Amino acid sequence: MPSGVFITGSFKLCLNLDLHLSEGAVIKEPETFEALELPDPAQFKTQAEADAVYRVPDPIISGLDLHDLAITGRV
Repeated sequence: MPSGVFITGSFKLCLNLDLHLSEGAVIKEPETFEALELPDPAQFKTQAEADAVYRVPDPIISGLDLHDLAITGRV
């Protein structure tokens, strides 16, 4: 991944992968609830209302039963 800021929704890693981040590469999730396709919590008057419609978002990076995986690069 080249240098720069990459705003993305959640994604899953796969087997046999080297996710290489060049110096200055940053992976970020969107900064608004709308961009994450989630309701704005300010619209709810009670926690019960929020609990009825709110879903916990997936982690930005995930994977299942992975092997031979590396995330490499410079800090």
